[in-house]
Amino acid sequence: MQSRKILGTLAAALALVGCAYNVDVPPELRVSDALTTPVSQREVYIVLGHSFSDAKAEVTSGAECSYYTFKMSIEDSLKESIKQTAKAIYPNAIFVDGKFPTDGDGLVLSFELGDFYPTIRFISGIVTDTAIANVDLNIRVRILNQAGREIGGSTLLFGQGHVSDEYTFCPGGSRLLSKAGTEAVRAAMQSFTRFAIRSTMIDAGATPQ
Repeated sequence: MQSRKILGTLAAALALVGCAYNVDVPPELRVSDALTTPVSQREVYIVLGHSFSDAKAEVTSGAECSYYTFKMSIEDSLKESIKQTAKAIYPNAIFVDGKFPTDGDGLVLSFELGDFYPTIRFISGIVTDTAIANVDLNIRVRILNQAGREIGGSTLLFGQGHVSDEYTFCPGGSRLLSKAGTEAVRAAMQSFTRFAIRSTMIDAGATPQ
């Protein structure tokens, strides 16, 4: 009887406190590794805005696994992925965290996080349980001159990740969110590469005033 009371107390405590898991998303390096030829040898300043600190969320699943919370942050992953990809595109890139450059004569690529929206859903089935993780993000990139004036237009780099598994339930949600986050970051870096290849402003060699 005493052991049943203890188990009941533990179950009630778990219901109140819940289970929190951290979701790790590594930097995306495959896109930069695949770039064997730089897009431009120009000096380019890469400015990563303070908005990247908002790339975090506590993801909950709703009714199923409602006691589970997944703490997800991709700030470091995004920053390192952008730096590595930019280094492959522009070997002479100079990286600046949040502070606009006032020296030099290179063009500026400014990156700001637009949106970061991770979700996870668990479906309890008769035979198997299914988990579905989605991560959507976008990053606004602009080409500026040293005066801070936009000279080359701007674009949104979209990243989407979708992962599902029929044999994953509550605790495995962190693994699926990590995979979906990795897919989203990779897609955003591929979008960055396409933007850099299409843009003629940086490769033209002129710095409009």
